[in-house]
Amino acid sequence: VRAMPKSASALAARGRHWQQIGEHYRGEWGQSDEQFRLRGIAKEEARRNLEQALSLDPVSTITHTWLIEVGGGSQTLEERAAEALRIAPHSYAIRWAYIARQGPKWGGTVEATRIAAEDARQYEDKDERLKAFRAFVDYVVADAHSMRGEYGEALRHADAALLKGDLNYVRRLRVLALIDDRRFREAEKELDVLEARQFWPAWVFSQRGEIKAEQRDFASALAFYQRSLD
Repeated sequence: VRAMPKSASALAARGRHWQQIGEHYRGEWGQSDEQFRLRGIAKEEARRNLEQALSLDPVSTITHTWLIEVGGGSQTLEERAAEALRIAPHSYAIRWAYIARQGPKWGGTVEATRIAAEDARQYEDKDERLKAFRAFVDYVVADAHSMRGEYGEALRHADAALLKGDLNYVRRLRVLALIDDRRFREAEKELDVLEARQFWPAWVFSQRGEIKAEQRDFASALAFYQRSLD
């Protein structure tokens, strides 16, 4: 950026870098007050750089996507998404970032998720990946049930989502619910599918380690945890 201060791509790259730093501070199992503070600083730096990049290249779909993911600022989620979708209404990346943040986990609602997902259907002929959002409402409901410890209902809605699209993120949710429900053999079968698809290998190995730890096979658990770090 110092070498090319008016480069939209350089500013976007720096914004993305700060965004990822912020995600690092979020932590997988919660965050301390200091992590929360540092994450806020990183998000603000990400937003500042991305907004500067967008002022130089207002039609960059990836910059719009990253800004939706970062959130905050002077625009609401809906305003930012509407601006981005006016430029690229059939963009899978933009719609993913927007729809994923409409669910209860992010302070939204199932109904808001349904409306956003339904809106994407009119552009499925432009990008077949948009069909994935047909499964998203069931996925969001499944996730909400899982977070409340209602694993039977979570798995029922996850199964309904899979009937509309065999998507990795739905299978990932199934793994977590099955492990929490101590249905380890079924969870391992789901992990087999994800591993064959080369989905997030580090996460797959960490979940295999979690299963072995729950089964008190600590040697195998340690081996899987080590593989997740390799």
